[in-house]
Amino acid sequence: MSKITIVAQLLVKKEHREELLKICEELVPASRAEAGNSYYDLYEDLKNPLSFTVLELWNSAKAIEEHNATPHFKKLIQFVEAKKLESLNIQQVKQIM
Repeated sequence: MSKITIVAQLLVKKEHREELLKICEELVPASRAEAGNSYYDLYEDLKNPLSFTVLELWNSAKAIEEHNATPHFKKLIQFVEAKKLESLNIQQVKQIM
């Protein structure tokens, strides 16, 4: 099975930007340390400091399932569920070339 790339685009509400960054300070290195992860990178838009993109590469769907059950990922889910984002777009894609 081919690896799975996740592209997550987050637009955070201005008043919650610092809280999101604090969550990511734990989330990013902990996710990178997971056995099924090849990379997990956070990017900030050059023109809009409220817009972030997360690029993730996972070895399998099982690795993503395991990641989704981790405490560091669940903190992000709680942030999202508290409606602290303006928008969230998540795509799972696979490399074909």
